[in-house]
Amino acid sequence: MGQEMKTKPNPQRQLMVRPVGLLIIFGALLNGQAEPSPSPVRIAFEVASVKQNQSGQLAMPSRTNGRMYSATNIALRRVIAAAYGVPADRVLGGPSWLGSDSLDMRLVGGDRFDITATLPESTNARQVPEMLRTLLAERFRLMAHVEVRKAPIYALTLVRTNGSLGSQLRKSAFDCEAATPDAPKLGAAGVVSETPVNHEHCQSELGGQILGRGQRLSSLARMLSLVVGRLVVDRTGLTGGYDFELRFPELETPADVAAKSSDPVAGVFSALRDQLGLRLENDRTDLDFVVIDRVERPTEN
Repeated sequence: MGQEMKTKPNPQRQLMVRPVGLLIIFGALLNGQAEPSPSPVRIAFEVASVKQNQSGQLAMPSRTNGRMYSATNIALRRVIAAAYGVPADRVLGGPSWLGSDSLDMRLVGGDRFDITATLPESTNARQVPEMLRTLLAERFRLMAHVEVRKAPIYALTLVRTNGSLGSQLRKSAFDCEAATPDAPKLGAAGVVSETPVNHEHCQSELGGQILGRGQRLSSLARMLSLVVGRLVVDRTGLTGGYDFELRFPELETPADVAAKSSDPVAGVFSALRDQLGLRLENDRTDLDFVVIDRVERPTEN
């Protein structure tokens, strides 16, 4: 993980490079020589199992429940994304067995794995990404670096200047995120989260529709990011919890739409305007991209 960076700056791409790995900090000169300080201790799972899954079934979301982390039938590119806190489409390079993004928002091809692990005592779900990085380095020999690139995003904004909303977007009496401020959030990257609190007024769903009950608009932006394949940031200025329900054909029949259209998410723009009174505006910003330098198939358990 401590691989020296050899990437040269390219002003035209406005690219910055940051190495990912252990930082060696040199101490005071002793006897005319510089001695490195001890390397920081990396947090690791107490026990971890990695097995290849050849069932062909749908992948299950990664999750942490208490001291148990699990991911079923998952592509390694998705695990790397969760470990570094970026969407899977911002994990670049690597062999074909890592899987690749498709037009209907799935990772296709490549190998699939079942990963189960136990967190050490006195740790929590917020530390799981670091544990995943340790597991990837030890079991998959992963070496990677982060590049900051100027990339396109969407800004979620109001359509009407008077602030009026669409019929399927309403202010909620509940702000579910405020009710559980310490709970880890599930971002567009699929970052590991603890099992959500079961609250009758709180609901978040991305399936045949995009549904929210008592959710902030930042939650809607995260779900839209998964649909449009680009980071969406909330710039509506609306605060607190909202109830929303968004439907468009691409969510219901993604395979058919992908086969018929070169733009498989075109319907989301008109649906946002007509149903929620919102729109997506083009913008650009600096984003982190994880670039894979080396990775190997896992060692046996």
